[in-house]
Amino acid sequence: MSESGRNDPPEDSVPTNVDNSDVEYPYLRTPKQGNFAGGNNSGLNTSDPNAISSFLLIGKLKSVVYEVLYNLENHGNLHDIDEFIAVTEDCLKALKTVKVERRIEARRMNLSMRIQVNSSMNALTTPSNRELDDTLGDTVRTSAAMVSQGPQNYKAALLRQKLPSPKHSPSRTDVQTRGDVEAARYASALRAEERQRQAEERRFDILQEIKQKSEVADARSLRAKARRVEAEARQRMETLDRMDNGVRRAEEARRQTREKAQRAHSRVEQVLLTKELLQQNKALLLDKKMSDVEHNQEQMRGKLQKQALERQEAVRAAAERRRNLSQERQEKQQQREQHRVDNLRRIDEQKKVDQEVKQQKAREWEKKVQQHHVDTTAEAEAQIRKTEEKFQQSAQLLEEQREKRQQKLERQEQKLREAKERRDKELEARVTLEEMMPRMSEQEAEQQASRMSRLSITTVHHGKVFVDTYQKMSTQSAKDLNRSRLRVVFSRLSSAVTAALLMQCKHPLSELTTLSLGDMDYEYVRYFNAFDTLVKVLVEARKARDFGTMRQTSDVLLSLFVHEKEGRENVVYFIKSGCTASLSMCLRDEARSLPLKHNTEALRCAMEVLGMCLEKISADAQGAAKLIPVRDQLLNEMEVVGVDRVCVAVLQTCTEEEELYLAYTALCIIYTELSVITRRKGEVKRHWFQQITTSLFTLLQNMLTPNGSPLGECDVSLSGERVTILFCLFRTLNTLARWQLTKFQELLHDGSTDAGAAVDAAQERRGEIKRTVSADSLPALITRTELFHVLSGFFMFIHGHLEELETIPPSEDAAGTTGKNIRSSFEEALQFGVTLNGFPPFPCGNDSDPGDSHRLGGKHYHLRAALHECILLVGYLCFDDALLQDMMGWGRKKPLIGMMLNVLPIAYFSNARHILFPTILSAILQNNRNSMIVREEMSLAELLQFILQEYDPLTKRAKMYAQEHHKQLVAHKMETDPRFALMVKLQGKSWADMVDDDDLPPATPHSSETTSTTPAVEKEKLCKGLRATSLNPSNYFKLERRLPISYWPAAIEQLERLRQL
Repeated sequence: MSESGRNDPPEDSVPTNVDNSDVEYPYLRTPKQGNFAGGNNSGLNTSDPNAISSFLLIGKLKSVVYEVLYNLENHGNLHDIDEFIAVTEDCLKALKTVKVERRIEARRMNLSMRIQVNSSMNALTTPSNRELDDTLGDTVRTSAAMVSQGPQNYKAALLRQKLPSPKHSPSRTDVQTRGDVEAARYASALRAEERQRQAEERRFDILQEIKQKSEVADARSLRAKARRVEAEARQRMETLDRMDNGVRRAEEARRQTREKAQRAHSRVEQVLLTKELLQQNKALLLDKKMSDVEHNQEQMRGKLQKQALERQEAVRAAAERRRNLSQERQEKQQQREQHRVDNLRRIDEQKKVDQEVKQQKAREWEKKVQQHHVDTTAEAEAQIRKTEEKFQQSAQLLEEQREKRQQKLERQEQKLREAKERRDKELEARVTLEEMMPRMSEQEAEQQASRMSRLSITTVHHGKVFVDTYQKMSTQSAKDLNRSRLRVVFSRLSSAVTAALLMQCKHPLSELTTLSLGDMDYEYVRYFNAFDTLVKVLVEARKARDFGTMRQTSDVLLSLFVHEKEGRENVVYFIKSGCTASLSMCLRDEARSLPLKHNTEALRCAMEVLGMCLEKISADAQGAAKLIPVRDQLLNEMEVVGVDRVCVAVLQTCTEEEELYLAYTALCIIYTELSVITRRKGEVKRHWFQQITTSLFTLLQNMLTPNGSPLGECDVSLSGERVTILFCLFRTLNTLARWQLTKFQELLHDGSTDAGAAVDAAQERRGEIKRTVSADSLPALITRTELFHVLSGFFMFIHGHLEELETIPPSEDAAGTTGKNIRSSFEEALQFGVTLNGFPPFPCGNDSDPGDSHRLGGKHYHLRAALHECILLVGYLCFDDALLQDMMGWGRKKPLIGMMLNVLPIAYFSNARHILFPTILSAILQNNRNSMIVREEMSLAELLQFILQEYDPLTKRAKMYAQEHHKQLVAHKMETDPRFALMVKLQGKSWADMVDDDDLPPATPHSSETTSTTPAVEKEKLCKGLRATSLNPSNYFKLERRLPISYWPAAIEQLERLRQL
């Protein structure tokens, strides 16, 4: 508690004199003097008032400690120890406060004495004050004497002296007197004593309260102890009663147990006796010695009776022992024990009576058993004879049935062998999908095989290097990634990637489908290359023909690819790790072995995953140049494996409803591949271009001319799925036309295929079967006749379903890209709805409302968008191509161009004229027959007004460019077409020649250097301009992107001439 704790008195004695060494008075020393305070410190114990207060606090603290120890030793006191601790802490705090005050006061006195002594010494050494040496020496000696007498005398001496303060100048005088200082100090001491007294009174009151609480707690504990004694006595009485009741219940239970045991023994004896009797009966049947059996029975009965007597004696002996033990415990309760003994005696008597009755019944039962044994023996002998006869009969029947089954099995085996032979013959004669692919020469096949071998080797090597590099560059550690929920799922998948354990993959795959994955899960998939496991599962499922597992695996891969944040990284990793090459190989193997009209689920799953990868990486590569090598890698792998050949075969063979989604997937792959290839520079592969175009027209012909006849107005064979595929077909054909328009038009000319078309037409008229394309010959291109039937069937279907045309949303993206240069007429077309921005999703059969999804005019029915794409395709076909323009004038009742104008609603001649009018201009340009047909169906003034509305806002330089190139085109036409030259001479001057030469501006260097142009050059310029920039699909419907401005003067001249007729 204090620094003088070693000198404290023992706990059992009260101290009378306390050494107050808590306050330390250091000796006062100066450099020139010795100790001024050399007195004894014991004088402070009697004169310092703080010593008295410290003594009282220590005494109170000790009394509190003694009381706490007493209450802790006495368990009857229920005081709260926290109260004692609080009081003790208060005493210690007060003692510490007194100690600190005394130390502060001592240090203050020491400092003041040092200052005074130093000032006195300085005054002695100053020359100006040498006359005061004697007086100051007396003062110092007086101060030393005062210090030696004690602190109180020293304080009084200091108060009597009027020395100057060190904080003030020597010239100032202290106005405060010694009496005031003493009075202030005395008042402060009185206030301190009063505060200490009040604190002591409060502590004393707290201690009194604690004592009162302890007394109350003692009384409460005494009452509780009395209650416990009463409860223990009551509990002892209840325990004795329970023991008595337990003894009675135990005796009753023993009695009942003995009865049950006796009954059980009697039952056992009966059963044993019955078994013995049965054994004796068997012995009698075998030996025919009844006398021995009876003797044995008598011996057995004697043994049983002896055993029963022994058991009874053992039971009696045990009861006697228990009775003796109970008598020892029941000496204090003789009355109840006597009653219990009487009850036991009565029970024993009753038991004996019951035993005699049971013995009597047993003897009667033995007599009945003996009689029953005799009867049973006779019945058993008769039954044995009957059984032997039945055995003989059943053996004969079994032999006959065995012979019949043998003959039946032989007939079934013969039928199975015949069915297997027929099935093998059918499989050998069935056509596979590989046979429908475009044929390759032997040299091309060898080159493809060598490229595939190199691709498989390099893909494995580069994929392994990429995976190792990704793991090294990853910011996540393998330990953290192993905490992912996917570790258990993919470990089970890895262990089940075999044909035998493939069924175990369904549950992990379903878990992957239902889990909500986070960033750590996606990083786990990429870090440990879980895509490779999924591709292996897909390949093994294809080999085992487990289409459900393939569907689940492809759904998991697609969900990883379409994620908003992680989809791009997953696709890039999937391609660079070599998984796309393995998947392409799987697709190629499936296409080789898949017969036609078989389940195409495996082919569909692989193509869907590849199509999604190609679509995502192509879209991302447009905004990120670093992804272009990844996209080119995927395209190279698909080219080497021959995925485009598989897509061509799929488009040519898919005609059924369940195969439409496969055709849609193949269309998506071809369209995405075309969107990349059309922007590359280089020579176009004519054979590849021809294959793609032919397959697209074949699918278009299969859908719009089923069974060789075009669709009618009331035909309902075009479902929502077929209309979606029609839109994709027209959009892909338009992409091909914008890429290579000249080659595209040449492929649709009749050429060498007219003979084949004529043969087909003759066979159809005779009712014969139309010839099929053989696998060994190249597929024939579509002719103008077939194209005419396709377009006429589509427009007739549109005419019958005009009310089902949907509303296309306005093309906001197209309007935003054109900005201020957009014309008001095309703004109206955009508000009307031009086309869709991309391929619409395929309407699947698991929609929530299939009736609204697949019916005509539903949310998945894009008939108007397909119509707009068809109109755009017709414009591309008729652009400066006389043969295809002539095809638009074919028709029995009404020409094709007239049918198109007659079918379309009035909106296409007003708000949506930008969709229709450019196609009409391409069809009638330099074609008098089509011009006359259009003149009968619509007003040519609207066409003239439309083209003038587009021509007038052009700049003067653009108009000059249009007129110069128009003149060059007319000159080239006159040189190459004599009939056109004669027609121009008969008509006189053209509209371009009648322009005043003075109005033309001087020739610029650009115009003077312009080379002569031809239709082929104009088509190439148009295609080049469309390929140069990435446009919104709606912007392709503008007039200048469908008909170059060099043809506008000719169109204006032709329309004005027709109006003058």
